[in-house]
Amino acid sequence: DSHNSVIADTSKNGKKCGNPGNPNRVFDLRHGHAKQHDCIATCEADDECVAFSGIFGSWCIGCRAGLDTAHDGALAYKKEPFTTSLPPPPSPPPSPPPSPPPPPSPPPPP
Repeated sequence: DSHNSVIADTSKNGKKCGNPGNPNRVFDLRHGHAKQHDCIATCEADDECVAFSGIFGSWCIGCRAGLDTAHDGALAYKKEPFTTSLPPPPSPPPSPPPSPPPPPSPPPPP
């Protein structure tokens, strides 16, 4: 289960995912739906989304490729795979099963 984190990509500000009808577009949110939180969540939930840009409150469009078409005022974001962080610690070895109780001692001789 790979988790991705969407972060601002200021190097791509002013770019968008092609023009309307571009096959690389994976989602297109408009107006009240084009909130920063919703755009990020939509991209994070879509495995094909690698980046998105938008003018929040107006539109945001997700992309399965890099942002490459100029659009003044667009703010760019990209998905950063968590694989760049440290690997998770190894899981501890399973604990051995408990040893059986000792047999009852024989009764003392009469």
